[in-house]
Amino acid sequence: MEIVDEILYRKVSSADLKNIEGAKKPSSGGGQTYIDVSGVSVDNVVSFLRNGIEDPEKKKIDPSGIEYPAILINVQAIGTKEIKSLKFIPRTGTHGRVRNYYIAQQYQDRHPAWSESSSFPKLSDLFLPGTTISSTHLKTIESRVKNLVIFIILTKKGRYYAGFINSSNLPPGWPNGVGLEKMLPDKWKARGSGSEQGLIKPSIVLGFTNDSLTPFNPFVSHDVVFDEDDGEYIQETANISVIGNKAADFLDSYHRPVERVETSAGKNKLKRDPRIGKAVIVDNSFKCLVDASHVTFLSRATKHPYMEPHHLIPTKQFESFSNNIDCIQNIVPLCPNCHAMIHYGDKSEVEPVLDRLFMLCEPGLTKAGITIPLEKLKEYYGII
Repeated sequence: MEIVDEILYRKVSSADLKNIEGAKKPSSGGGQTYIDVSGVSVDNVVSFLRNGIEDPEKKKIDPSGIEYPAILINVQAIGTKEIKSLKFIPRTGTHGRVRNYYIAQQYQDRHPAWSESSSFPKLSDLFLPGTTISSTHLKTIESRVKNLVIFIILTKKGRYYAGFINSSNLPPGWPNGVGLEKMLPDKWKARGSGSEQGLIKPSIVLGFTNDSLTPFNPFVSHDVVFDEDDGEYIQETANISVIGNKAADFLDSYHRPVERVETSAGKNKLKRDPRIGKAVIVDNSFKCLVDASHVTFLSRATKHPYMEPHHLIPTKQFESFSNNIDCIQNIVPLCPNCHAMIHYGDKSEVEPVLDRLFMLCEPGLTKAGITIPLEKLKEYYGII
Protein backbone atom coordinates (compact mmCIF):
# COMPACT_ATOMS: atom_id res chain seq x y z
CA MET A 1 0.00 0.00 0.00
CA GLU A 2 1.12 3.55 -0.77
CA ILE A 3 0.04 6.98 0.50
CA VAL A 4 -1.68 9.49 -1.77
CA ASP A 5 0.13 12.82 -2.05
CA GLU A 6 -1.97 14.63 -4.67
CA ILE A 7 -4.56 13.90 -7.34
CA LEU A 8 -4.73 15.88 -10.57
CA TYR A 9 -8.19 15.64 -12.13
CA ARG A 10 -9.81 16.99 -15.28
CA LYS A 11 -13.42 16.94 -16.49
CA VAL A 12 -13.37 15.56 -20.03
CA SER A 13 -15.33 17.87 -22.32
CA SER A 14 -17.02 16.88 -25.56
CA ALA A 15 -14.21 18.71 -27.39
CA ASP A 16 -11.61 16.66 -25.50
CA LEU A 17 -13.32 13.39 -26.40
CA LYS A 18 -13.66 14.39 -30.04
CA ASN A 19 -9.96 15.29 -30.08
CA ILE A 20 -8.73 11.98 -28.73
CA GLU A 21 -11.23 9.93 -30.73
CA GLY A 22 -10.20 11.61 -33.97
CA ALA A 23 -13.66 13.06 -34.63
CA LYS A 24 -12.18 16.52 -35.27
CA LYS A 25 -9.16 15.24 -37.18
CA PRO A 26 -9.08 16.57 -40.78
CA SER A 27 -8.92 13.97 -43.55
CA SER A 28 -5.75 15.68 -44.73
CA GLY A 29 -4.05 14.94 -41.41
CA GLY A 30 -3.06 17.00 -38.39
CA GLY A 31 -5.65 18.19 -35.90
CA GLN A 32 -5.71 18.27 -32.13
CA THR A 33 -5.06 14.98 -30.34
CA TYR A 34 -4.49 16.14 -26.78
CA ILE A 35 -6.34 16.61 -23.49
CA ASP A 36 -6.19 20.16 -22.20
CA VAL A 37 -5.25 20.81 -18.54
CA SER A 38 -6.42 24.40 -18.39
CA GLY A 39 -7.84 25.66 -15.11
CA VAL A 40 -4.90 24.40 -13.04
CA SER A 41 -2.05 26.88 -12.57
CA VAL A 42 1.10 26.04 -14.48
CA ASP A 43 3.18 26.21 -11.30
CA ASN A 44 0.91 23.68 -9.60
CA VAL A 45 1.09 21.38 -12.62
CA VAL A 46 4.89 21.58 -12.64
CA SER A 47 4.96 20.81 -8.93
CA PHE A 48 2.69 17.80 -9.47
CA LEU A 49 5.00 16.53 -12.23
CA ARG A 50 8.14 16.95 -10.11
CA ASN A 51 9.09 13.27 -10.38
CA GLY A 52 9.06 13.34 -14.17
CA ILE A 53 11.76 13.90 -16.80
CA GLU A 54 12.07 17.34 -18.37
CA ASP A 55 12.33 17.80 -22.13
CA PRO A 56 14.24 21.08 -22.65
CA GLU A 57 13.56 21.07 -26.40
CA LYS A 58 9.84 21.61 -25.78
CA LYS A 59 10.19 24.31 -23.13
CA LYS A 60 8.41 27.65 -23.18
CA ILE A 61 9.85 30.79 -21.61
CA ASP A 62 7.33 33.07 -19.95
CA PRO A 63 7.77 36.87 -20.39
CA SER A 64 8.77 36.91 -16.71
CA GLY A 65 11.77 34.77 -17.64
CA ILE A 66 10.54 31.56 -15.99
CA GLU A 67 11.16 28.41 -18.04
CA TYR A 68 8.38 25.85 -18.30
CA PRO A 69 9.65 22.58 -19.78
CA ALA A 70 7.70 19.74 -21.31
CA ILE A 71 7.64 16.95 -18.72
CA LEU A 72 7.35 13.19 -19.24
CA ILE A 73 5.99 10.96 -16.46
CA ASN A 74 5.54 7.19 -16.37
CA VAL A 75 2.01 6.36 -15.32
CA GLN A 76 0.50 2.99 -14.40
CA ALA A 77 -3.12 2.24 -15.28
CA ILE A 78 -5.00 1.52 -12.05
CA GLY A 79 -5.84 -2.14 -11.64
CA THR A 80 -3.23 -3.29 -14.16
CA LYS A 81 0.52 -3.66 -14.56
CA GLU A 82 0.52 -1.51 -17.70
CA ILE A 83 2.83 1.50 -17.52
CA LYS A 84 2.92 4.12 -20.26
CA SER A 85 4.39 7.60 -20.38
CA LEU A 86 2.34 10.79 -20.52
CA LYS A 87 3.86 13.96 -21.93
CA PHE A 88 2.74 17.32 -20.56
CA ILE A 89 3.56 20.24 -22.87
CA PRO A 90 3.22 23.95 -21.97
CA ARG A 91 1.07 26.27 -24.09
CA THR A 92 1.40 30.00 -24.50
CA GLY A 93 -1.40 32.52 -24.78
CA THR A 94 -1.65 36.28 -25.05
CA HIS A 95 1.70 38.10 -25.12
CA GLY A 96 3.57 34.79 -24.96
CA ARG A 97 2.52 34.05 -21.40
CA VAL A 98 2.52 30.36 -20.47
CA ARG A 99 -1.12 29.73 -19.65
CA ASN A 100 -1.50 25.98 -19.17
CA TYR A 101 -0.27 22.47 -19.97
CA TYR A 102 -1.82 19.78 -22.13
CA ILE A 103 -1.44 15.98 -22.27
CA ALA A 104 -0.10 15.21 -25.73
CA GLN A 105 -0.77 12.42 -28.25
CA GLN A 106 -3.91 10.81 -26.87
CA TYR A 107 -5.46 9.84 -30.21
CA GLN A 108 -3.59 6.81 -31.58
CA ASP A 109 -1.18 6.62 -28.64
CA ARG A 110 -3.78 6.76 -25.84
CA HIS A 111 -2.84 5.85 -22.30
CA PRO A 112 -4.31 2.41 -21.39
CA ALA A 113 -6.09 3.89 -18.35
CA TRP A 114 -8.31 5.85 -20.75
CA SER A 115 -8.65 3.29 -23.54
CA GLU A 116 -11.68 1.46 -24.89
CA SER A 117 -10.44 -1.76 -23.25
CA SER A 118 -10.82 -0.06 -19.84
CA SER A 119 -14.45 0.88 -20.70
CA PHE A 120 -13.56 4.50 -21.41
CA PRO A 121 -16.30 6.14 -23.54
CA LYS A 122 -15.73 5.92 -27.28
CA LEU A 123 -17.12 7.56 -30.42
CA SER A 124 -16.11 5.02 -33.04
CA ASP A 125 -19.64 3.59 -33.07
CA LEU A 126 -21.04 6.97 -34.16
CA PHE A 127 -18.84 7.95 -37.11
CA LEU A 128 -15.46 7.57 -38.73
CA PRO A 129 -12.66 10.04 -37.92
CA GLY A 130 -12.95 13.21 -39.97
CA THR A 131 -16.62 12.78 -40.89
CA THR A 132 -19.31 15.39 -40.31
CA ILE A 133 -20.81 15.47 -36.81
CA SER A 134 -24.59 15.79 -36.76
CA SER A 135 -26.66 17.50 -34.04
CA THR A 136 -27.85 14.06 -32.92
CA HIS A 137 -24.24 12.95 -32.57
CA LEU A 138 -23.45 16.03 -30.51
CA LYS A 139 -26.20 15.22 -28.01
CA THR A 140 -24.93 11.64 -27.75
CA ILE A 141 -21.38 12.87 -27.14
CA GLU A 142 -22.55 15.28 -24.43
CA SER A 143 -24.36 12.44 -22.66
CA ARG A 144 -21.22 10.31 -22.69
CA VAL A 145 -19.01 12.96 -21.12
CA LYS A 146 -21.55 14.47 -18.71
CA ASN A 147 -19.85 12.95 -15.64
CA LEU A 148 -16.56 11.86 -17.20
CA VAL A 149 -13.42 12.75 -15.22
CA ILE A 150 -9.87 11.51 -15.73
CA PHE A 151 -7.42 11.63 -12.85
CA ILE A 152 -3.77 10.97 -12.10
CA ILE A 153 -2.61 10.02 -8.60
CA LEU A 154 0.82 10.96 -7.24
CA THR A 155 1.85 8.88 -4.24
CA LYS A 156 4.36 9.73 -1.54
CA LYS A 157 6.73 7.22 -3.19
CA GLY A 158 6.75 9.42 -6.28
CA ARG A 159 4.73 7.02 -8.43
CA TYR A 160 1.91 7.98 -10.76
CA TYR A 161 -1.33 6.06 -11.42
CA ALA A 162 -4.19 6.98 -13.78
CA GLY A 163 -7.88 6.18 -13.97
CA PHE A 164 -11.28 7.74 -14.60
CA ILE A 165 -14.78 7.92 -13.17
CA ASN A 166 -17.99 8.40 -15.12
CA SER A 167 -20.69 8.85 -12.50
CA SER A 168 -22.49 11.56 -10.56
CA ASN A 169 -21.50 9.77 -7.33
CA LEU A 170 -18.25 8.40 -5.97
CA PRO A 171 -17.80 4.73 -6.90
CA PRO A 172 -18.82 2.15 -4.23
CA GLY A 173 -16.10 1.70 -1.64
CA TRP A 174 -14.51 5.13 -2.19
CA PRO A 175 -14.31 7.14 1.07
CA ASN A 176 -16.43 10.28 1.43
CA GLY A 177 -15.32 13.52 3.04
CA VAL A 178 -11.61 13.25 2.23
CA GLY A 179 -11.55 15.47 -0.88
CA LEU A 180 -12.38 12.96 -3.63
CA GLU A 181 -15.87 14.42 -3.95
CA LYS A 182 -14.33 17.48 -5.65
CA MET A 183 -14.39 15.39 -8.83
CA LEU A 184 -18.20 15.15 -8.79
CA PRO A 185 -20.54 17.31 -10.93
CA ASP A 186 -22.45 18.84 -8.01
CA LYS A 187 -19.16 20.15 -6.63
CA TRP A 188 -18.30 21.75 -9.97
CA LYS A 189 -21.54 23.71 -9.90
CA ALA A 190 -21.16 24.62 -6.22
CA ARG A 191 -17.66 26.05 -6.69
CA GLY A 192 -18.42 27.86 -9.94
CA SER A 193 -16.26 28.50 -12.98
CA GLY A 194 -12.97 26.66 -13.36
CA SER A 195 -13.85 23.93 -10.87
CA GLU A 196 -14.08 21.08 -13.39
CA GLN A 197 -10.36 20.50 -12.94
CA GLY A 198 -7.90 20.89 -10.12
CA LEU A 199 -5.55 19.33 -7.61
CA ILE A 200 -6.83 17.40 -4.61
CA LYS A 201 -4.85 17.22 -1.39
CA PRO A 202 -6.58 14.57 0.76
CA SER A 203 -7.70 15.95 4.13
CA ILE A 204 -6.55 12.77 5.90
CA VAL A 205 -3.86 10.16 5.37
CA LEU A 206 -5.26 8.36 2.34
CA GLY A 207 -3.90 4.98 1.35
CA PHE A 208 -3.75 3.72 -2.24
CA THR A 209 -3.77 0.15 -3.54
CA ASN A 210 -3.61 -0.75 -7.22
CA ASP A 211 -7.20 -1.99 -7.30
CA SER A 212 -9.55 -0.72 -10.01
CA LEU A 213 -12.64 -0.98 -7.76
CA THR A 214 -11.44 0.27 -4.35
CA PRO A 215 -8.10 2.05 -4.77
CA PHE A 216 -8.48 4.39 -1.78
CA ASN A 217 -8.24 3.47 1.92
CA PRO A 218 -8.30 6.11 4.68
CA PHE A 219 -5.96 5.88 7.66
CA VAL A 220 -8.28 7.51 10.17
CA SER A 221 -6.08 6.61 13.15
CA HIS A 222 -3.37 9.05 12.04
CA ASP A 223 -5.75 11.95 11.39
CA VAL A 224 -4.75 13.74 14.61
CA VAL A 225 -1.44 14.81 13.06
CA PHE A 226 -3.06 16.48 10.09
CA ASP A 227 -4.96 19.63 9.45
CA GLU A 228 -7.32 19.86 6.51
CA ASP A 229 -5.64 21.45 3.48
CA ASP A 230 -2.18 20.67 4.92
CA GLY A 231 -0.91 20.10 1.40
CA GLU A 232 -2.28 23.42 0.17
CA TYR A 233 -0.41 25.24 2.96
CA ILE A 234 2.86 23.51 2.00
CA GLN A 235 2.31 24.43 -1.63
CA GLU A 236 1.59 28.07 -0.78
CA THR A 237 4.78 28.19 1.27
CA ALA A 238 6.82 26.62 -1.54
CA ASN A 239 5.67 29.27 -4.01
CA ILE A 240 6.87 32.18 -1.85
CA SER A 241 10.25 33.69 -2.74
CA VAL A 242 12.92 34.23 -0.09
CA ILE A 243 12.88 38.01 -0.44
CA GLY A 244 11.47 39.80 2.59
CA ASN A 245 10.84 36.68 4.64
CA LYS A 246 13.01 36.74 7.76
CA ALA A 247 12.35 34.95 11.02
CA ALA A 248 13.16 38.16 12.92
CA ASP A 249 10.05 39.73 11.43
CA PHE A 250 7.86 37.07 13.03
CA LEU A 251 9.41 36.66 16.49
CA ASP A 252 6.14 37.71 18.14
CA SER A 253 3.90 35.75 15.79
CA TYR A 254 2.58 33.74 18.75
CA HIS A 255 0.88 36.94 19.97
CA ARG A 256 -1.23 37.21 16.81
CA PRO A 257 -4.95 36.80 17.34
CA VAL A 258 -6.04 33.27 16.53
CA GLU A 259 -8.00 33.28 13.28
CA ARG A 260 -10.38 30.44 12.55
CA VAL A 261 -11.61 29.29 9.17
CA GLU A 262 -14.29 26.72 8.52
CA THR A 263 -13.45 23.46 6.78
CA SER A 264 -15.65 21.72 4.21
CA ALA A 265 -16.82 19.48 7.06
CA GLY A 266 -18.07 22.49 9.03
CA LYS A 267 -15.27 22.37 11.62
CA ASN A 268 -12.97 25.19 12.71
CA LYS A 269 -9.29 25.08 11.83
CA LEU A 270 -6.39 27.42 12.48
CA LYS A 271 -5.62 29.87 9.70
CA ARG A 272 -1.92 29.59 8.89
CA ASP A 273 0.39 32.19 7.38
CA PRO A 274 2.73 30.56 4.82
CA ARG A 275 5.14 33.50 5.09
CA ILE A 276 6.07 32.37 8.60
CA GLY A 277 6.83 28.85 7.41
CA LYS A 278 9.01 30.24 4.64
CA ALA A 279 10.82 32.53 7.11
CA VAL A 280 11.73 29.53 9.28
CA ILE A 281 13.08 27.66 6.24
CA VAL A 282 15.18 30.66 5.19
CA ASP A 283 16.45 31.22 8.76
CA ASN A 284 17.69 27.61 8.88
CA SER A 285 19.58 28.09 5.59
CA PHE A 286 17.32 25.67 3.69
CA LYS A 287 18.51 22.72 5.78
CA CYS A 288 16.52 19.92 7.39
CA LEU A 289 16.35 20.28 11.16
CA VAL A 290 16.46 16.51 11.61
CA ASP A 291 19.79 16.27 9.77
CA ALA A 292 21.40 19.18 7.95
CA SER A 293 23.17 16.77 5.57
CA HIS A 294 19.90 15.56 4.04
CA VAL A 295 19.93 16.25 0.30
CA THR A 296 16.91 17.40 -1.67
CA PHE A 297 16.20 19.03 -5.04
CA LEU A 298 16.40 22.74 -5.90
CA SER A 299 13.18 24.69 -5.46
CA ARG A 300 11.85 26.34 -8.61
CA ALA A 301 10.76 29.40 -6.60
CA THR A 302 13.91 29.96 -4.52
CA LYS A 303 16.72 28.13 -6.36
CA HIS A 304 17.68 26.72 -2.95
CA PRO A 305 17.23 23.19 -1.57
CA TYR A 306 13.51 22.46 -1.23
CA MET A 307 12.24 22.21 2.35
CA GLU A 308 8.78 22.00 3.89
CA PRO A 309 7.40 23.65 7.05
CA HIS A 310 6.01 21.39 9.76
CA HIS A 311 4.10 22.46 12.87
CA LEU A 312 5.61 20.45 15.71
CA ILE A 313 2.46 20.84 17.78
CA PRO A 314 -0.21 19.83 15.23
CA THR A 315 -2.41 22.78 14.31
CA LYS A 316 -5.48 20.64 14.97
CA GLN A 317 -4.67 21.18 18.65
CA PHE A 318 -4.75 25.00 18.43
CA GLU A 319 -7.79 25.27 20.73
CA SER A 320 -5.70 23.77 23.56
CA PHE A 321 -3.33 26.76 23.70
CA SER A 322 -3.91 30.39 24.59
CA ASN A 323 -1.19 31.65 22.21
CA ASN A 324 -1.13 31.18 18.45
CA ILE A 325 0.79 27.99 17.59
CA ASP A 326 1.23 29.14 13.98
CA CYS A 327 4.48 30.78 15.03
CA ILE A 328 8.18 30.42 14.27
CA GLN A 329 8.76 28.74 17.62
CA ASN A 330 6.45 25.86 16.62
CA ILE A 331 7.51 25.44 12.99
CA VAL A 332 10.44 23.28 11.91
CA PRO A 333 11.99 23.00 8.42
CA LEU A 334 12.08 19.42 7.15
CA CYS A 335 13.22 17.76 3.95
CA PRO A 336 10.33 16.07 2.09
CA ASN A 337 11.44 12.61 3.21
CA CYS A 338 11.54 13.52 6.92
CA HIS A 339 8.24 15.38 6.61
CA ALA A 340 6.58 12.33 5.07
CA MET A 341 8.17 10.07 7.67
CA ILE A 342 6.92 12.10 10.63
CA HIS A 343 3.39 11.81 9.22
CA TYR A 344 3.41 8.25 7.91
CA GLY A 345 6.42 6.53 9.46
CA ASP A 346 6.54 3.65 11.87
CA LYS A 347 6.48 4.65 15.55
CA SER A 348 10.00 3.34 16.04
CA GLU A 349 11.29 5.88 13.49
CA VAL A 350 9.03 8.79 14.43
CA GLU A 351 9.74 8.76 18.16
CA PRO A 352 13.49 9.59 18.07
CA VAL A 353 12.80 12.38 15.56
CA LEU A 354 10.16 13.86 17.86
CA ASP A 355 12.62 13.64 20.76
CA ARG A 356 15.20 15.64 18.79
CA LEU A 357 12.77 18.25 17.47
CA PHE A 358 11.22 18.75 20.91
CA MET A 359 14.68 19.24 22.47
CA LEU A 360 15.48 21.92 19.87
CA CYS A 361 12.11 23.71 20.00
CA GLU A 362 11.08 23.44 23.66
CA PRO A 363 13.09 26.49 24.90
CA GLY A 364 11.56 28.74 22.24
CA LEU A 365 8.06 27.38 22.84
CA THR A 366 8.38 28.05 26.55
CA LYS A 367 9.46 31.66 25.94
CA ALA A 368 6.45 32.03 23.66
CA GLY A 369 4.15 30.89 26.45
CA ILE A 370 3.41 27.58 24.74
CA THR A 371 4.07 24.74 27.14
CA ILE A 372 3.60 21.06 26.40
CA PRO A 373 5.15 17.94 27.96
CA LEU A 374 6.99 15.63 25.57
CA GLU A 375 4.62 12.81 26.52
CA LYS A 376 1.62 14.89 25.44
CA LEU A 377 3.30 15.68 22.12
CA LYS A 378 3.89 11.99 21.52
CA GLU A 379 0.25 11.36 22.35
CA TYR A 380 -0.75 13.79 19.59
CA TYR A 381 1.33 11.74 17.15
CA GLY A 382 -0.10 8.44 18.31
CA ILE A 383 3.27 7.30 19.70
CA ILE A 384 1.95 6.57 23.21
